This record gives sequence, C-alpha cells and structure tokens, in this order.
Amino acid sequence: MGTRVTDNARVQELATLAPVSFRVAQDVLVAAQKYVNKSGFFSSEQSRIQKLQAECHELLQALRFDQFMTEEMDQQGELFVFMEFFSLFSDAFPNWQKEYDALNRLVPHIFRSLDGIPSKVDSMAFCENLIRNATVDAVLDNGNYMAFLIHVDADSSLLEEHFKCSDAVTTMISAVEARIANRQYNDPTDGIDMLDGIVRRKPNTNVMRAVVGRDGKPLFRWNPPKNVSCGES
Repeated sequence: MGTRVTDNARVQELATLAPVSFRVAQDVLVAAQKYVNKSGFFSSEQSRIQKLQAECHELLQALRFDQFMTEEMDQQGELFVFMEFFSLFSDAFPNWQKEYDALNRLVPHIFRSLDGIPSKVDSMAFCENLIRNATVDAVLDNGNYMAFLIHVDADSSLLEEHFKCSDAVTTMISAVEARIANRQYNDPTDGIDMLDGIVRRKPNTNVMRAVVGRDGKPLFRWNPPKNVSCGES
C-alpha cells in the first residue's frame, strides 16, 4: 500500500480529518505488530488476536465519533469504512507493510465477531453504574466477616462481555471497595446485635468479595491485600 516513505502532508490531512481515529489507529498497528512478531510476555496467539480485535473495535467507535464517511458507513457498512480509513492511513505511514498485510487478512474475520461487543468506555460506565445499584451483603460466620456478596441486576452472559475489558473490571472492583469502606452494605444478621458494634466498626477488609449475576451465577471473586482484624477495637 502506498510508498515506503512517510508522507507528512497526508499525515497532517488525516490527523485533521479524523483526529481520534488517527490516534486509535496507532494502537491497532501496535497490536498488529505484536501479532505478526508473536511478541508480548506470557501472551498466546489467541490473546494477541483478542487484543487486536479489541483495538479494532475501539477504532470503529472512534470512526463513528469522528463522523468519518458516515454516509458510506450507513450504505456500505462498517468494514468498508474501516478498510478505507486504513488505506488512507497506510498511504500516510507506508512502513508497516507486514502489519497491513495481517490486517487485510484478519479484519474481515474480526468484523464478523464484533457485533454486540461493547467499547471500553461503555463497559467502564456500565460496570460503575451496575455497582452503584447493586445489593451488597456481608456474610458472617460466628461473628466474623467471611465474605461480601455483590448481587448485580444483569445476566451473566451480558456481564461476561463487559468483563472482557480489564479496565471495566478494575472500575467495578474499585466501586465495590468504596462501598464496603463506606459501610454501604446490608447489616449482617449472624449475631451482629450481640457484638456491640465491634465488627461493624472494624470489618475485616481481607475477606473474599464475589460478584453474582441475576441468574445466581458467580462471575468472579477477589481478596483485597489489606487485612484488618475484626476483633480490634
């Protein structure tokens, strides 16, 4: 595609025409480079393809945000516009030939599996709102905190799509920890009134947290590193 010398005029033109897409396209190329070179610590081919798929999805969202070829997007589809953008991008930056060849092979397959995949921003907002409206139950055993169960009002299949975004998971965990730190959970019933408020004042922050979907299916769990004894006053 194009010449092999960076065309500064085309670089400036494309950056002005679709600034967000121009920036995100660089992330797509980096992901394509890692796929081509089989690079990345502890990464597999499947994980590299998934990363490339995620970056392609972000670029598609950016193209819509930049209103790039909106008429063609409606008439000829997302794949056509995506490839047209990368044709322009490759003319501006022609020195990524192996990566462009990989994208030409993989992008059509990626687009067949992109329908319904939420963007990173959408997933982060979804998870934050989900925890805001979740029910958090403290679980006691003989007066000791054993777990916090976070009941979210969504099906596990939908949540699993959002949880594929690591930033969304981090957002959810932070929101859960904030609720627990602020005592925004249901009072436990296992002898809590007989403890004279000791446990309520100083809950153990190292107990397991588990997120449960509407269908009762556990989605994931974690244990925070800090440990505070329930018995301390």
